[in-house]
Amino acid sequence: MSSMAALTIRGLEPDVAHDRISVLVQHVVNAGADTDFFMLLNALLDAAFPDGPVSDGAGFDELTSDQQMAVLALLESNVLRAGPMVPMLLGRYHLPRDEAGLRAWSGR
Repeated sequence: MSSMAALTIRGLEPDVAHDRISVLVQHVVNAGADTDFFMLLNALLDAAFPDGPVSDGAGFDELTSDQQMAVLALLESNVLRAGPMVPMLLGRYHLPRDEAGLRAWSGR
């Protein structure tokens, strides 16, 4: 149910739900073992990057504060260990495709 809620939150417009990224970040950070991490990761990335992928060569500091918060939440959670589709989802937004790459890119 929480994964379905995340997908619903993802679809809300920023002017209706200005805190939608924060809500999704809380879902990511507090996700239990029974969570569908793929759906949750998909919802967070879609909401945080509504305009599509970051520009090639863009640095972490060029992200919006919501985008930075989303990336840092991924590093604080188990979501990146959700399976073989994670690199594909990260790559869809031109983000480093694994935890080590995200840590290096974000300076964490």
